[in-house]
Amino acid sequence: MKVLLILVLITLVTSNAMIDKLVSNSKYSSKKSTLKIIGNLLFDHGYEASWVAGVLANIFHEGTIGKFESSAYISHPEKEPQYLKYMDQLYGYRTKYSNKIITDVSIHELDSLLVKLKAANWKKGKFGLGCVQWTGGRTYNLFQKYKSECGGRDKITLEEATAAEGKMVIGEFTSGYKYIYDEWKKNNPNKNAPGAAYNAGHIICMKYEVPADTANKAKKRGQTAQEMFSVMTK
Repeated sequence: MKVLLILVLITLVTSNAMIDKLVSNSKYSSKKSTLKIIGNLLFDHGYEASWVAGVLANIFHEGTIGKFESSAYISHPEKEPQYLKYMDQLYGYRTKYSNKIITDVSIHELDSLLVKLKAANWKKGKFGLGCVQWTGGRTYNLFQKYKSECGGRDKITLEEATAAEGKMVIGEFTSGYKYIYDEWKKNNPNKNAPGAAYNAGHIICMKYEVPADTANKAKKRGQTAQEMFSVMTK
């Protein structure tokens, strides 16, 4: 029993050290807090360093804990997605939510808005939210976790939002999106190879994040995952 406990402690110390190396690298400083929190959480749940690098690479290119998708396409308004134009025009999204943090908005007002969008089955209006930029029904599921963490108050703290998003990430990878991890694990027997990190970043982009221009972004995120893995394990 003591030997098992010692091994667990060594694993935790080692994984925490890998995350510390990553967030100490100036290249990833813009998402330092988010990467550290989610990275340590993934390690705590037993995921391999190469898989963790794949998840973090996608988060690095996607979002920040509690942050709303920006609709401020000032220089290139033609590139603003139609669903955000809809939100701007009908709900004043750019003023009330765009690029803001969940801690700065009314939980009750956001609840009312999401109920309306859900009733329309997200056909016109939606937006990305959080470190994964969850959209549509997944935004709604995330919001339920926000509400649970803040206990019915109209404001949520960053610590509560962090807990909610951590539960969301782990919950998805252990339920509806578990097949992505299982597929990656099956096809990458050597989890300590840089290529395993690249493949993790790639498959997570292709099947979990699914952003616009998916194929090209998947290549970029695979490269970022491989670079992160190198930083973490050097």
